[in-house]
Amino acid sequence: MSPDPSTDGPGREGPGEDEPGWAAPGPVAPAPAAPPPSPPSAPPPGTPAPAAPPPGPTRDWALAAAATAALPAALPGSSPGGPPHAPRRKRRGWIICLVVMLGTILGFAIAGTVLFVDRTLPPYQGAYDFMSDVTDGNQQAATAGLCAADRSRPESAFGALSRKIDIGDTVSVNALDVDRNGDRAAVDIIVDPSGTGPSRSFGLPMRLERGDWKACPGDLLR
Repeated sequence: MSPDPSTDGPGREGPGEDEPGWAAPGPVAPAPAAPPPSPPSAPPPGTPAPAAPPPGPTRDWALAAAATAALPAALPGSSPGGPPHAPRRKRRGWIICLVVMLGTILGFAIAGTVLFVDRTLPPYQGAYDFMSDVTDGNQQAATAGLCAADRSRPESAFGALSRKIDIGDTVSVNALDVDRNGDRAAVDIIVDPSGTGPSRSFGLPMRLERGDWKACPGDLLR
């Protein structure tokens, strides 16, 4: 009779199916240990170092980002979020307006100077020279400064002038008050009395004869 495997004995391997613990796992054998990593082998002497990777899109983008970060956050005179050149355009507009205004003022000044030299200065200079000769007592030069109508009768012309100027009065010629009309003009003469009286003025008639301005005080009587 063969032995029953479910009975105890030297040939029994484990519990039977109807015994508790028959399906419990047996002892597990430990896994073998992994070998230690070998140290990296050094390159043989004389081997060149690996070359850097060629510049590509990624590297170019990184360089551009670094350059952009080095720039200032905002240009001078610009506001964040606005056009950076708007203040510069406004400033340029003011400069243009200022240049135009200065050019206009300069043009008026030049035009006034030309007008004074061409129209006002000649009769003024003739009246100034004539009155200087009269106040200095230079009768011959004063007579030569008379117009043709008064040169034939100088006594009458100087008599009309003496009614306007007394001995001791200070006489000045006003360059800012010259009324010219073609070859005739009236130059303002300012008389300051020697006493305490107020100053007075009168217009000295002048005529253009042969390119020279001559005084016509006789017209004050006409």
